[in-house]
Amino acid sequence: KHYVRLLWLKDATTGKVLAVRELTKLKTDKPELVQASVPKGCVVVPCTYVVPYGVFRGDAYETA
Repeated sequence: KHYVRLLWLKDATTGKVLAVRELTKLKTDKPELVQASVPKGCVVVPCTYVVPYGVFRGDAYETA
């Protein structure tokens, strides 16, 4: 079985992790979210760690 273990936001320029959320294996009907206070205009990359496949990175986007 596979499941999402971690969600995080990374600064696209510096690589610094801006926010992270560790998830449990519990099934839920609610989508999992990472909330963070990130300055307007910051370019971030959403990332996930999926067991057993590894890290997936989304497309970079600029915060509004």
